[in-house]
Amino acid sequence: MRWARDTVAGLAVLASAAALVVAVDPSPELTAPVRRSTTVAPLDVTLSCPGSPADARTSVFAVSAKKGDGAGSLELRALRPATAAPLSTEHAARVPIVEELSTANGPTANGPTANGPTTNVHNVVAAASGRRASGAAAYQFSVETGTEQSGLAVSGCDRPADQWWFSGVDTDVAATSRLVLTNPSPGIVVADVLVYGPDGPVRAAGSRGIALAPTSRRSIDLATLAPGLGNAAVQVRTQRGRVVAAIHTTRVVGVTPAGAEWVTPATSPSTDIVANGGLAGGGPRVLVIANPGRREALVEVQALSESGPFRPTALRGLRVDPGSVLVTDVTAVADRASTSLRLTS
Repeated sequence: MRWARDTVAGLAVLASAAALVVAVDPSPELTAPVRRSTTVAPLDVTLSCPGSPADARTSVFAVSAKKGDGAGSLELRALRPATAAPLSTEHAARVPIVEELSTANGPTANGPTANGPTTNVHNVVAAASGRRASGAAAYQFSVETGTEQSGLAVSGCDRPADQWWFSGVDTDVAATSRLVLTNPSPGIVVADVLVYGPDGPVRAAGSRGIALAPTSRRSIDLATLAPGLGNAAVQVRTQRGRVVAAIHTTRVVGVTPAGAEWVTPATSPSTDIVANGGLAGGGPRVLVIANPGRREALVEVQALSESGPFRPTALRGLRVDPGSVLVTDVTAVADRASTSLRLTS
């Protein structure tokens, strides 16, 4: 969900065209014995942060919520370290460690951080092991004060995955959206970038077979793949390996910077999705529905409010063409913080 500007996507949702259900009639002779499930904590976790935008002061926070002094560690490391020593190390559970990054254009200028002087590092990962891994979390925030962009942008640091979705992505002339792909692993990653617009999938040269070297980062201006789209859906999928994807958007009004944000990743396509209500206030709100399937999607919208669920008349029977995006106004329904929308198809 994004509320960063008056005309952006108020609710970003992905809805697939169909669901596949397979029913099996088990034979009594082949019934498997019931086994009790157990929860196993991960041995280690790597959370990759998207990195510092140009002309921004960026800090990365990492913390482990796990209690006790059991074996394990939480460290902030450079994506491609020059030495084996970590940038910062957690000394006690629930006590955050902080590292200030240098900008894409050079070191920061505001002096040392709580953990020491600013290092010439643009990208970091939070590496957790043992008992620290199960409760580890990290995020970064940037204060941008340049002549071309300004604002506060916050992003989580995520685990690598083989698929990512983003909805409500802006590649219009007044916005710049950059897709940041990070490969924190020691192996090569090959990824595809698919963009869906109101007229269907956008076919662009250079969007398939994007290779990332081990422990590397790549930034792609999405306007080079799909220019002029106000509310696009973007899918990142890997052919090989796993990747961390993030989208950074900056906007201008004329020549004046009008804000910056990291676009929140969307859930994977589903036939039943709930879009949580956002901040109350003025300004238009739009619902962005992407259908990556090969068949038309018939979407029903149910509003969930404090007084109970109801179906808005103007949002009944929304039809979304295959491989396309539908944008519809929901200002009259979603202008209150307590209202969420449930979509079924």
